[in-house]
Amino acid sequence: MVVGDVRVGVEGFAYRNILSSTGEEPLPAPGIVPWDAAVRVDVRRNRALRTAVISGLAVVVLAAGGAAASAGQDAGPGGGVIIYALPPVVLLGAGVGALIHVWSPVYRNRNLAERER
Repeated sequence: MVVGDVRVGVEGFAYRNILSSTGEEPLPAPGIVPWDAAVRVDVRRNRALRTAVISGLAVVVLAAGGAAASAGQDAGPGGGVIIYALPPVVLLGAGVGALIHVWSPVYRNRNLAERER
């Protein structure tokens, strides 16, 4: 079941705004699912931070490789380009990562999952 609004409490989690459900039955009515009946709970997240860090590290590695390749030569005025290129590349990476969504588990009831196998 995919829901748009969930509130978590001691007795379980209350859900409203049901977007979709698995199976052929009609969408269930909003209600409360107790913790011992829940198999797992996932949250949709984006990858903005991860992609920004990876793209920033890639720029640093490429710039370090270029600096090492031209160590014996005069680098000229382009030697400090990394300082100017890093922030836009990191922002571009964060923007691309914000468009990538994944489901991350926040709760798994291991006892219930093992009983269902």
